[in-house]
Amino acid sequence: MVYYDSPGQAKAHADQALVRMTELGLSPNPNNFTVWFNYVAGRDPELNAVIDNAIAAGQTIDDLRCYNIYQQFFGQDDGDKLFTTSAHIEAAVDRILDHVKQVNHSTHGYSEAISGFSDQLQEERSAEDVHRIVSSIVEETRRMGERTKELEEKLQESSEEVAELKANLEEVQNEAMTDMLTGIANRRRFDQELQDRTADAIEDETPLSLLLLDIDHFKRFNDDFGHLMGDQVLKLIAQSLMQSVKGRDLPARFGGEEFAIILPETQIEAACIVANQIRMLISRRNIVKKSTGEILCKVSVSIGVGEYRRGEPLDSLIRRADGALYAAKEAGRNRVMSEVREAATAQVAG
Repeated sequence: MVYYDSPGQAKAHADQALVRMTELGLSPNPNNFTVWFNYVAGRDPELNAVIDNAIAAGQTIDDLRCYNIYQQFFGQDDGDKLFTTSAHIEAAVDRILDHVKQVNHSTHGYSEAISGFSDQLQEERSAEDVHRIVSSIVEETRRMGERTKELEEKLQESSEEVAELKANLEEVQNEAMTDMLTGIANRRRFDQELQDRTADAIEDETPLSLLLLDIDHFKRFNDDFGHLMGDQVLKLIAQSLMQSVKGRDLPARFGGEEFAIILPETQIEAACIVANQIRMLISRRNIVKKSTGEILCKVSVSIGVGEYRRGEPLDSLIRRADGALYAAKEAGRNRVMSEVREAATAQVAG
């Protein structure tokens, strides 16, 4: 992360961060300091929201919680990982090019040597001379074979290295697009996918719908059972969404306790049906205490549905789906509401 603070600003942020850490009884380690320095500087609204919500909910902000926040927001930067992997690939490719140059150089030298031997053979020479020339050809060919074998082995090693680095690069790219907690697509992947899928919808003249989901009364899970239980609920929702999609449908963590699903080639009526199936699936899920099997709580979601209108800005689609989600929560939660109020779907779990 690059900082642009003046020395005075940086010192002020550092002092405030240390005060907050002292108030909370946190260890003055680099991870905690990074979290609170950025918090007091207000650099990342999502970071501040996570901490503010936890404080408002009366949750304990200890070293472990700060470590998890640090990993979420300041674990090795995706750009750094990408840069490092790309640099390794570039170095491996340079080695391959060097090997190829060596092959070309060796081949050129071998060609010149054989050409010279050929010229010598065209002259009138004794049997001893011919024997000597043939022996030289054999020896030069043997050395060329050894050099070629050695270079082939180097090329093979470099090729294998590039293949491994390519796999590492794909892993880095996948990590950059994945929500660390739930394992599904993150907001960055969602934004990119929504752009790509709407472009396809325009080109192919096909419909596209968007679902926005919000966990009902999510704050209660954290208040009653702690943030670890809240994390388990988020994972449960993510798993349910993954079970409910197919093909090019993409479930993603939209932010906080909100999720989204992009439904290509899906009109709003069909999207409402999918949304209600998801709602019913989740409403049948219970949070169970593993040690006793006791049902601690039930989970439900409210869902808003919107359909893309050709040529509109994507934030308009998101805003309409979010408006429908808000209407579902206002109507009593555990419901699916469509942006099309005349044909709105409002279904409550039985």
